[in-house]
Amino acid sequence: MRRRAGRRQIPCTFLGKHLRFSATDLATIIAAAAQPPTGRRPNRRHRRPPTDTDLPHTKSHASITDASHPHRTE
Repeated sequence: MRRRAGRRQIPCTFLGKHLRFSATDLATIIAAAAQPPTGRRPNRRHRRPPTDTDLPHTKSHASITDASHPHRTE
């Protein structure tokens, strides 16, 4: 804003090297920057719930079956 005010592109009041913006100045800046609505919502990605393939596996199937039956003989 300081650069634009220095180039007199936006309204402001200079007090020495300091800038001051009145309520009218701010309303003018906001009105100039306003954009008309486009009628479309921004593209947002929808998150899907995790599936079994997305979940991390801490042990392989073989190690689970081997550890779950310590008395098993084959």
